[in-house]
Amino acid sequence: MPMRFSFRTITFTSALFLTALLLWQNLNIPLPSPTLPIIFYSNQSGTSLKYLYKTILRKTKNNLLAHVYDLSDSEILNLINKKHKNSCQVELYVDGHTTKRERKKFSHLPWNEKKGRSLMHEKILTTDSSCTYLGSTNFSTDSLSRHDNFVLGIFSTEIASYIKQHHDNRKARAPTPPKTFTIDSQTLTFYFLPENKKQALETFLRLIKQAKKRIDLAIFTFTHQTIAKELVNAHNRGVKIYLYLDYKSSKGASKKIVNELSQKKFPVYISSSSKLLHYKMMLIDDQQFIFGSSNWTNNAFNKNHDYLVWISTLKPSQTKQLSKIFKAIDKQSEQHPFLTANAFSN
Repeated sequence: MPMRFSFRTITFTSALFLTALLLWQNLNIPLPSPTLPIIFYSNQSGTSLKYLYKTILRKTKNNLLAHVYDLSDSEILNLINKKHKNSCQVELYVDGHTTKRERKKFSHLPWNEKKGRSLMHEKILTTDSSCTYLGSTNFSTDSLSRHDNFVLGIFSTEIASYIKQHHDNRKARAPTPPKTFTIDSQTLTFYFLPENKKQALETFLRLIKQAKKRIDLAIFTFTHQTIAKELVNAHNRGVKIYLYLDYKSSKGASKKIVNELSQKKFPVYISSSSKLLHYKMMLIDDQQFIFGSSNWTNNAFNKNHDYLVWISTLKPSQTKQLSKIFKAIDKQSEQHPFLTANAFSN
């Protein structure tokens, strides 16, 4: 007698297979190494960022340094605490407005906090003086497990040393100058904000001006008028621009610039998902990539402790991975309707 499979059975089997595949992928997350020094990670390309950071911390042996706006996930904190108890050198730097309950619970850990009105908004982890992880994710449960974020992993003792010097500079309230590194034939330039705001903004505007065919952007909060105007100029000269913004931010902090761009018939796409579109990244002509912890706001450039990283020449495999992420973003986004009247009028 022939076997019969219902649609429900096939659907369940397919879902089970996909779940098993994702589990296998996350059990085999590669970490940066001398043979694979640069790795891109995103939850929208199948990587669990929570599992990624748990894997990183489990494999850390000698030292770890974290600069994180919000460090509140209990599993991450327990792993850091375990490392500290096992004589791993730990240094933590967080924003003074966050993680208060966790700092009280784990008061024996070496916490440093930024006080004042501006934010310590960086998201950086270095381990064993060799690996550095940078991106848009906080170490909160929602940010690691639910929201859309990007992380770059780098194997480089030189960059890890630069981050350690930056940490010492932050504690001493001293500036960290921009610096360019060559890793596996790729050039990476670091800009720490607010001290490098002029150089960072000049790089932003130059990259947009030099764009020939296409710009893809995914940004949580966008209020910076100078960058917006340069994007409009690029759009007017025929560059295809795909700007994706977070839904909640588009109704709040980013609302004004969304309306101004829409008045210019500039296409803006708003995420339709309930989770945050928390990226802060721009891909230009499938060749150049800029990302970081910084939202595109005046406060991020002029006041907050933030950073940006510019990769000047992407490899084809990296472009393919970023294109996959932007396609996933596009599927969960809807275009904001065009409005009437002129934007950016005097």
